Amino acid sequence: MAKRGPKPKKEERDCIVCGATVLVTPCRLTTFKYCSRKCFGEGTRGENNYIHKRPDVRELRSKLQKGFPRPYQEGEKHGNWKGGKTKQKIGYILVKTDANKRDYEHRVLMEKKLGRKLKNNEIIHHIDGDKSNNSIPNLKLFSNQSEHLKEHHRIS
Repeated sequence: MAKRGPKPKKEERDCIVCGATVLVTPCRLTTFKYCSRKCFGEGTRGENNYIHKRPDVRELRSKLQKGFPRPYQEGEKHGNWKGGKTKQKIGYILVKTDANKRDYEHRVLMEKKLGRKLKNNEIIHHIDGDKSNNSIPNLKLFSNQSEHLKEHHRIS
């Protein structure tokens, strides 16, 4: 058997949690922080965590935990913001009306023109048949679905 060289000299280091002095091999000198698994557990959880010692991260984490929106992801500040409009597969355009509410653009425009909220049974008809053309001259209001269907039968 080949002889090994002399054992490396260990150096003393202090645990950052309990302050105990421990002999550490040279390979662990740069990474040594804790003397035991117990101290590691206490040092990486709760208020002793190194993340909690950084005020900027602590403040951000507390805001996110309280339900604050992330400013770089929401609404107008988001990179893909398109004015709150989305087009459905069937052709209608949805617009953002309130904080988390969306409504059909043709209904919102007709409500503004009439100056009142539309009733649930009132139907908005697109005269040219293009569901994304929401100009006021292209929209016609019907009081119920049966009147709307009569208009479709009259056209065809």
